[in-house]
Amino acid sequence: MWRFLVRLFAVVGVIAVLIVAGLGVAAWRITATFDAPDPVAEDSVLVLDLGRAPSFTPDGGVPLPFAGPDAPTVAEVADAIVRAAADPRITGLVATADGAPLSFAVAQELRGAVDTWRDSGKPAWLFADDLGTPGAGNAVTYLASAFDEIWLRHEGQVALTGVRIEVPFARDALDALSVEPQFARQGDYKTFPETFTESGFTPAHREMVTSLAGDLFAQLVDGIADGRGLSPAVVRGLIDDAPLLAEEAESAGLIDAIGDDTAFDAALEERLGEVERLSPSDYLARTAEERPAADTRIALIHITGSIVAGGDEEPPGFGGNTARGGEIAAAIDEAAETSGIAGILLRIDSPGGSAIATARIASAVQRARDAGLPVIASMGPVAASGGYWVASGADEIVAQPATLTGSIGVFAGKFSTRRLWQDLGVRWGIVQEGDNAGLFSLVTPFTAGEQARIAAVVDALYAQFIAVVAAGRGLEPAAVEAVASGRVWTGAQAAGIGLVDALGGRAEALARLRAALDLPADAPLALERFPEPPGLWETVQSLGDGGLPAVARLGMGTPPLDAALAVLADDPAGHTIARFLTILADGQPASLVMPPMVVR
Repeated sequence: MWRFLVRLFAVVGVIAVLIVAGLGVAAWRITATFDAPDPVAEDSVLVLDLGRAPSFTPDGGVPLPFAGPDAPTVAEVADAIVRAAADPRITGLVATADGAPLSFAVAQELRGAVDTWRDSGKPAWLFADDLGTPGAGNAVTYLASAFDEIWLRHEGQVALTGVRIEVPFARDALDALSVEPQFARQGDYKTFPETFTESGFTPAHREMVTSLAGDLFAQLVDGIADGRGLSPAVVRGLIDDAPLLAEEAESAGLIDAIGDDTAFDAALEERLGEVERLSPSDYLARTAEERPAADTRIALIHITGSIVAGGDEEPPGFGGNTARGGEIAAAIDEAAETSGIAGILLRIDSPGGSAIATARIASAVQRARDAGLPVIASMGPVAASGGYWVASGADEIVAQPATLTGSIGVFAGKFSTRRLWQDLGVRWGIVQEGDNAGLFSLVTPFTAGEQARIAAVVDALYAQFIAVVAAGRGLEPAAVEAVASGRVWTGAQAAGIGLVDALGGRAEALARLRAALDLPADAPLALERFPEPPGLWETVQSLGDGGLPAVARLGMGTPPLDAALAVLADDPAGHTIARFLTILADGQPASLVMPPMVVR
């Protein structure tokens, strides 16, 4: 009762705040819509703030009426850089960084745009308070190396410390809690269950992670060596000595100057004079009317976070960290049925999730293709397992070299809490009709018959996964199985074994769509988001939806297990584990999820 009252008053309070805030800014918004943006002034510069790294997908959170538009995505920032490179009014590109973490795949998409800028002959400068600390600065240093000139504050460091992959193993903790993990899987490299069943790496698991780390490290070294005009051997030596002080980084050629932001601004003013500084959002808004009319409409659909069950009739989520199968499938169907939509661009950043929810999305992709619409999948930091299942049905797949993808495998299982309840002195009375009625119960372990059924389900889903990928990629099932077994690949590795068609970001994916539609390479495209972002009322409704989170239900109010789940929530890899536990608690034991890992 107390929890219900707290939740009720919280929802009422949020509603009141939203209404008051909405009324307070409504007049300003109405007025602002009639004001045309100022034109781009001559001798302007484009300014990137890497302290707030652009996300792969739109914010997707609460549409507060006073919050303004969503921050631009990485694709929109890259688009602004490329457009500005060809705009004679924009004379320079200036970026600032403060050590904030940056995804390697996001850095690669931005770097591709900066490379295009550099090809135009215009200068690009970057000022950093710090390149990475606290934490690894691999991705931001990789991106910075594409700029003509890099400044670093005297107190700053270059934390180019190399690639490290951390994988959690919770078996000992579960043993201490008297919780028994029980899983069946298909694929030696489908190692997600090992998070719970092992205390350390198995040989296959270590082999896979070592391969990933080696490929990502090679991408990092080669990119920085190319950007700074250094040999790969020199860069490897610098990595082994990092973090580097500002003077050390300057002496090694990783940066060009040491100074604070005042000195940096003075140097820019001396070279450029007084200039107007435009953010990517400002630039895109001011040049919107200058772009040629786009007669070709493309549906832009994002699949972000764990793929979970959920229909299009449910209220939108309060944070955008899950992709509801029904909602995404409905969006694809709507796009295919909308007059004038010529193609679909899927932007995927997902480790996978529910097998059923994934299949719903994949079926919608196939319906869109059957209706004659080309579908291109564009992968972000992660598009693995269920995320790859969906992508494999597209006409073509584009990934970044550092994308984590593949993981073609299936696992299923549960956690038996029988011994935990015995330790707590709790006895369960059970009445059952049906041999497998206890299949989804966490109170008792699997019987031999239940284990056989789970294994049969996993085997069947794996065969379906292989068949889906083979059909989508035009490969023989045996060829898919040879690179499957649950193994995770980088985008660069996946391109070499036929799982990915091209390397690049949204720009490359749109180029593929133009080719599929027989359009000129420079034909303008109008991107339309499906589904439309949630409105204010839909978001308010979602605040009261659902009761206790599924992960909390797994704990069932027992302090030991609830405490363990709270620890998971504070760890980066734990977020992936907790999302899987949510799927499990919702009664969907068969899962297509990439193994949890933290790449630093």
